[in-house]
Amino acid sequence: MKRTTFFVICILVLNSLICAQDNIETNMFKLDLAKNALKAKKYSQALLYVQEVTEELRLVQKKMVTAFFPAQIEGFIYEEDANYQIGTFENQTADSDILFSRQYIKNTETHTSSIDVNVVFSDPSIQEYIALVNKPELLQNLQDDSLQTSIIKVNEVYAALEKISEDEKYYERNIVVNENTLLNVIGHDLESSEALDLFCQKINIVGLDNFLKN
Repeated sequence: MKRTTFFVICILVLNSLICAQDNIETNMFKLDLAKNALKAKKYSQALLYVQEVTEELRLVQKKMVTAFFPAQIEGFIYEEDANYQIGTFENQTADSDILFSRQYIKNTETHTSSIDVNVVFSDPSIQEYIALVNKPELLQNLQDDSLQTSIIKVNEVYAALEKISEDEKYYERNIVVNENTLLNVIGHDLESSEALDLFCQKINIVGLDNFLKN
């Protein structure tokens, strides 16, 4: 990792920690209110306080997770206000916990390419991906004529289920970060998998792995 990138990550994480520290007293106060509401059997009020604290913690977590991803890469630029559907992947459940989603766009004179990335945490489908990467023979049940499916190594460390459709210029990688975390990366209208290779190299997956284990 380049020194400048390392310092940017450190600054973002430090700022997030400071913000979290500033809000600790407020969150603790809300949790006390929730406890008092429970004692008074005011369950709706207690739930409201807990939801407020949960939402604030999610925002802090999202800011910290953002630090592990590049702002742009080889012509692909992150568009904060991009309106797009979150990339879907095999067996994702309706109640999956998507901690982070981002889309990167590359516009040329002839077409638009995109790379979608989703961080999925504590979803039952992750165990199915773990089973697939540990037993590649199970892939026989997933093969079809339009989609090439295989197990690969990402950044020489993490096992991933890769799906490729050369005709559709579609590339998808479901990277098993740890037993509770899946990194879903989807490339649309790419000329080759090289763009996805470079993108994955720029993600600090090790840092993300360590952060989400805590």
